[in-house]
Amino acid sequence: MIAALVINAYILGVCYLYGWLVARLAVRWLRINPADPLSPTSTALLGLCAVVTLAAALSLFMPLGARAQVLLLVGALWIGLSGWNEHRRVIAGGLNRLRSLSGALWVLSVLVMVTILSSASLHPANPDTAIYHAQAIRWSEQYGVVPGLGNLHSRFAYNSNWLIGTAIFSFAFLKVQSFRLLTSAFFLLVSVCWLGRVNCYLQRRAEPSDTLAVLLLPISFAVLGSQISSSGTDLPVTLLIWVLAIEWMKVIEEGETAFSLKDLFLFALAVFAITVKLSALPLLLLAIVVWRWALKDGKRLAFLLVLAASAVLAPWVARTAVLSGYLIYPLYQLDLLRVDWKMPGHLILQDMDGIRAWAREPVSDFAATLARPFLDWAASWYHRLTFNRQFLFLMAAFSPLIVALSTTLRWRSALVELRSLQKYLPVITVLYLGGCTGFSARPTFASVTAT
Repeated sequence: MIAALVINAYILGVCYLYGWLVARLAVRWLRINPADPLSPTSTALLGLCAVVTLAAALSLFMPLGARAQVLLLVGALWIGLSGWNEHRRVIAGGLNRLRSLSGALWVLSVLVMVTILSSASLHPANPDTAIYHAQAIRWSEQYGVVPGLGNLHSRFAYNSNWLIGTAIFSFAFLKVQSFRLLTSAFFLLVSVCWLGRVNCYLQRRAEPSDTLAVLLLPISFAVLGSQISSSGTDLPVTLLIWVLAIEWMKVIEEGETAFSLKDLFLFALAVFAITVKLSALPLLLLAIVVWRWALKDGKRLAFLLVLAASAVLAPWVARTAVLSGYLIYPLYQLDLLRVDWKMPGHLILQDMDGIRAWAREPVSDFAATLARPFLDWAASWYHRLTFNRQFLFLMAAFSPLIVALSTTLRWRSALVELRSLQKYLPVITVLYLGGCTGFSARPTFASVTAT
């Protein structure tokens, strides 16, 4: 647990420094007003996107071992020294906020941190970690990217950047063990962010976005707590979607007019989530919305955002091409490359059918499962869930209706409440469409609860 604490602190520190650099460059190059800076937690989340993207780029040229870690650390030290005065003010401000916390919030914060760190030290509960997560990480640690590796095991071709980020922070080159703690560091960072929203409640200045954060804090432990020790992609993509929903609502509540760092934060996380798991593709709608905000401030800003998105996606696409022979796996129809290690299209189709069928019903006859009508397999899928998961599934599936009914029950203010909810309609639409798309494509519990 001590090792987990030290490594988590190192990961979060490095991510914060790189996030600070990205924000600083954005202010200079994108000409964003620096008067409304990101919070330290949002800065660290932005830095996480930058570090993982950088690791994906490095893996194209070298293993993610000692040399890659030295490059990452040297960059972090340079960033820390060059902006030391500002970093010192952030540290002082953070300490002042900690001193102002109530005793109850202190106890809750310590309990959350101990729970996350202890969970990170457990044996991974996700079976996919033993099937291919650990192996994919090991390949990256020792060899970087390997041409045609997807032919050895088709799951390697899915190329999640989360596994790359886990590899860069695994410290396997120390010959002690491979410390795969990126997931716990990310979970801890998001929990700290949401604990701050609890403080808003205690100070009686909570907004609907704060309410959502307070609700999702215990739900995240109930739904995703068992995945903290795993390197799987379900937890990070789910938390990314929830964070984006809350931060998008916050931007709407603040009613900003000019493009800000918070808008850039939304754009970066939405694009980055796609590289974590392709099922997050509906978040591209959020990226388009933010891009349209930028377009109002000038074509130059909108063009630079496109370049920024390309910089995030390029290493991921390049790795996918090397691993599978396709630009985006498993879209074998997008057959643009002519390489001798390309994976056969019919085997990719079989793999996709197997994944979809297994998610609907874990049986051996995949063809029969895929041929079943929607209502037939959906009903049996629902009944296999535990009672708690059935409840959460219904809450997620009918959340727009629940929100509408909860407002109309307040007869005197129903019309006012419904009008106030209209501003959140884009958030609700994107999340709900994403959940429906994910469930129809690969009906897992995570694909629904994420949205």
